[in-house]
Amino acid sequence: MTANPARVAIVHYHSRPGGVTSVMRNQQAVLEQLGLRSIILTGNSPPGWDGICTVEGLDYTGKQIPANLLKRRLQSAARKALGGPPEIWHFHNHSLGKNPSLSSAVHQMALDGQRILLQIHDFAEDGRPANYRHLLNTIANHDPAALAAILYPQGPNVDYAVLSHRDHALLIQAGFDPAHIHVLPNPVPEMPDAATPSAAAESTLFLYPTRALRRKNIGELLLWSAAAAPGDFFGTTLAPTSQGDLRSYEHWKQLAARLQLPVQFELGITSRIRFPQLVRTSRAIITTSIAEGFGMAFLEPWIMGRPLVGRNLPELTREFETTGLNLSSLYEHLWTPISWMRKGALERALSLHLPAFWHAYGRPLPPDAAARALDSMTQDDLVDFGKIGEPLQESIICKVKGSRELRQRLSPHQPWNTFPEPEVVRHNRRIIRRQYGIASHGKRLGILYDRLLRCLPGRLSAPSHEAMLNAFLAPERFSLLRT
Repeated sequence: MTANPARVAIVHYHSRPGGVTSVMRNQQAVLEQLGLRSIILTGNSPPGWDGICTVEGLDYTGKQIPANLLKRRLQSAARKALGGPPEIWHFHNHSLGKNPSLSSAVHQMALDGQRILLQIHDFAEDGRPANYRHLLNTIANHDPAALAAILYPQGPNVDYAVLSHRDHALLIQAGFDPAHIHVLPNPVPEMPDAATPSAAAESTLFLYPTRALRRKNIGELLLWSAAAAPGDFFGTTLAPTSQGDLRSYEHWKQLAARLQLPVQFELGITSRIRFPQLVRTSRAIITTSIAEGFGMAFLEPWIMGRPLVGRNLPELTREFETTGLNLSSLYEHLWTPISWMRKGALERALSLHLPAFWHAYGRPLPPDAAARALDSMTQDDLVDFGKIGEPLQESIICKVKGSRELRQRLSPHQPWNTFPEPEVVRHNRRIIRRQYGIASHGKRLGILYDRLLRCLPGRLSAPSHEAMLNAFLAPERFSLLRT
């Protein structure tokens, strides 16, 4: 950096355990190494965490406050904590729809000429229609063009950081100025308690360290537990918090209990073993997620000294593999016979949910949408388990649980293609440390801050709302788990 900002405010809705909180803490550590002063502003502050300040109205669990009031509270809290106004405002997921007041406050600050970095982990346009409608109805007076202008201000004092080249390409497709969009991979911290790779064979636990949201595809984890070898068991670490995710989650817990599946939930809370020890005692880390913002789930296990098995997301992991990462243990599809479902059940589900999904975004359904979606989730007489909804998943889980022969018809018939050898774990750990470690993240972040400091405020513009939605709404990307 040729010119260092003295003060940086990092902002997110909350600081509950999870991905964005870990990213913010690592970024704060990076800023300290760069000699910068920073404060994290969230809607709640955990006890004993220095460098964080609570701003009332920033969380999304309580009553929303006017945007101008939230803006003043953010500015006052940052000024008090830093001894002066921030030179850089760094917002995480401001446009997701969790708190529309924050989206409007960010827009107001952009109009004021504040230098802003908008780091987007997830998009309301990407499989979150309820979030999108909430934003549209509360801050845009039902006007999609006005919403795009509020959510995505474009000007010389506003830059965007996305987590992957996929998101970068989608925003370019939506009409964003390429000069103001940057790929900023999340930092992967060192894990001092990393387990010994050779210990994997001594365990029978497949650990899914995740908050069990619907898009985490918990039904697929239960399917693997129904097909498991004797003695193997599976575990998740955290429960979801939103009502929509909780309904699905509670249903899976009840099904697992009814079928006596070898699954334990919320091990991160209920287990007496602390998380590093849970990792150490696992045979492998497993992921069955169908959608991720960056793909930390594909990197962290190797740093922790554990093999990774489960579902691959090539649109994210392809760029990881170009750095030399070996992800050959993962599968791209989990194929199950369509005949295991009631005749026509998949077509009926698509005919019900596809139009509703597009309508929720205020967009007309393409005439060939059903055929394109069906083609993307099927192959001959097989269907990808991760593309179908919970009721259809449940019917397949029940069939597989009662039949050893049916278990062998899963493709793959176990949650890995080839179980990773210890040398693969060591190789991947070296790659990740070099390409995605905190030091590498700090260099990237410093360059972005330096660039913003050189920019002068100017007139704002906005992308086309239609182009923004079209970039994300494609029948081939549709999954019944995202409705």
